[in-house]
Amino acid sequence: MCGKNMNKIIPSFTGKFDDWGEIDIQESQESLMSLKGIHERISVRPMYFLRGKSAMDDCFVRISVAKRLIAVAESLPKNHKLVIWDGWRPISVQQALFDEYKSILRGQFPVATDGELDKKASTFVSLPSSNSKKPSPHCTGGSVDLTISSSDGVCLDMGTEFDDFTSKAHTAFLEERISSLSLVDRNALENRRLLFFSMINAGFTNYPFEWWHF
Repeated sequence: MCGKNMNKIIPSFTGKFDDWGEIDIQESQESLMSLKGIHERISVRPMYFLRGKSAMDDCFVRISVAKRLIAVAESLPKNHKLVIWDGWRPISVQQALFDEYKSILRGQFPVATDGELDKKASTFVSLPSSNSKKPSPHCTGGSVDLTISSSDGVCLDMGTEFDDFTSKAHTAFLEERISSLSLVDRNALENRRLLFFSMINAGFTNYPFEWWHF
């Protein structure tokens, strides 16, 4: 399935993930653009709109991100295309997603403090920020959630669904268990490799706790 990416290994994440809030922001005045109809091998499937989260029926990213996504799409094996699940988010949607996940965690950890729940929640959903110097990644238009599908729109098996907030969603989860994988999981690993290295080769960086987030 993965061709030239078949024998490449997704690296394990062993360090401390730098807080995105500590990254210096350089204002570029770059515009956002819709990904609908941008390329025949890119389809838009706005998951939060489809789930009724008051999001838009479209996905927007910065122009430079869109150009890189086109490069990724054109690099994929024949009969494969990118499926975009999410891009830029208004702060209201980011807040709603964070609050929803925090509420779920509150049920799982009833004695945890608000601060402890915020820390747990922010592993998978960034803490909303209206600070222009420290914006939430998706609120910059520079982050994208995506997968790969066959030409008929069926998403490749990646081992978990989108927004699976468990360790199974960690990008290298399957890679780290390669010696004991079933044939189904081995196929999912190869699909993750295809997505990971196609995106990395185009200049994207992966968030190691979510295979779909770049």
